[in-house]
Amino acid sequence: MNQTYTKQCAICSMQIPNKCTYCKDCLEKKAAIRRLDTLDKYYQKTYKITLEDYMHMLDEQKHQCAICKQYPDDERLCVDHDHNTGIVRKLLCMECNLLIGIVEIKGLSVITSVLTYIEKHNLD
Repeated sequence: MNQTYTKQCAICSMQIPNKCTYCKDCLEKKAAIRRLDTLDKYYQKTYKITLEDYMHMLDEQKHQCAICKQYPDDERLCVDHDHNTGIVRKLLCMECNLLIGIVEIKGLSVITSVLTYIEKHNLD
């Protein structure tokens, strides 16, 4: 396919096909910026923190879950927060966040029951 390069990328001025506005590299950079902007808006709306706040918490926790100390595989850490007050606590992996959610719903006594169950069925 023979394309005629008749205009320049609106960002870097690289020659691009006439039907395009941006070159591939600039388009990918714009998409990455848009994803970060969307994530920032989500954190602000949902948790009242900025993406910068999240990144600061991530650095303070050395990029690991505040409970199990594991590093998540290709996923962001969850923002753990009090569902009644909205106060952000720490960043947790998906599994620990789910565990905390269950404890919040069922109460601390569920931990004793789970430990009993694990011992009874040799799951440790």
